[in-house]
Amino acid sequence: MAKPWIKSFDDLKGKRVGMADMTGTVSLATLALMAKHGLARGDVTIKVVEGTPSRFACLIREDCDAAPLGQPQDFFATRQGFNILGLSSEATPNFLYTVTIARRSWAERNSEAVVRYARALGDAFHFIRDPANRDSVAGTIRDAWGSSDSSARETLSLYFEPEKNVLPMAGEISVKGMAQVIDFMDKAGAFKGAKPAPEAFMDTRYLRAAGVPDQP
Repeated sequence: MAKPWIKSFDDLKGKRVGMADMTGTVSLATLALMAKHGLARGDVTIKVVEGTPSRFACLIREDCDAAPLGQPQDFFATRQGFNILGLSSEATPNFLYTVTIARRSWAERNSEAVVRYARALGDAFHFIRDPANRDSVAGTIRDAWGSSDSSARETLSLYFEPEKNVLPMAGEISVKGMAQVIDFMDKAGAFKGAKPAPEAFMDTRYLRAAGVPDQP
């Protein structure tokens, strides 16, 4: 998201960009998006600002010329005349945004509960994705955020119209998405040796037991 007078990534050269922790996925995805549009890290001045609300405030205060924002702050910014230069999904179409993790030993001791959880998670994603439930899901987002109904519906439209593959279909784990996360972690220096394979962090037997298919 950029100031009203910044219309393209070329206009961003020499400007100040608010970023999250530079080893985090938000900043790494933003840098990937910039690179996709021909803008190198050294072409801008980076100001580390943690959290979407704080980066939105940085834009409003004019301390930042541009910054990555999540929902609903990006909608607020658009209504105030700020410009969307691009979406992170353009540069990282395969990305694992959130996961539920558990210690392997605990999961093995509580496998029945883990399978029930995975089945409930799959049911939840099916419910969220069903257009017939759009009003109910928008209401839940509105209540959780304390935001307007329009912001809740804009968020759902952003995810699903067209499909951005931000949310799983039924709780499945994207191997390609996990690989992208690991690649980002490797770039941030998280691994001392060779970066591990995605499968090192994945145990899909509970998902399969819950009827959730594997994803390549």
